[in-house]
Amino acid sequence: MLTLTCDECGQHILTWQTGKGVKKPPTVDLFTTHLCNKCKQIHELTASETDKWKQAELERIEFEYQKKFNEIKKKFKGENLK
Repeated sequence: MLTLTCDECGQHILTWQTGKGVKKPPTVDLFTTHLCNKCKQIHELTASETDKWKQAELERIEFEYQKKFNEIKKKFKGENLK
């Protein structure tokens, strides 16, 4: 799970579950900036935070591809696939 909080006021901005079955984040903008609803400051992600978000997104994509591959594999079970 990844959590963002505002640097200025400490307000919780966003929590994003990571791992199996996770849906895509609301916008790609999460990789760069996010507006705090409480103090209206723009939170710019650090390089470390950006890397965490990107890694979590890659894991989500890999999981979705593996899931789809397994579905297709089951569908064609017993056929000689090359």
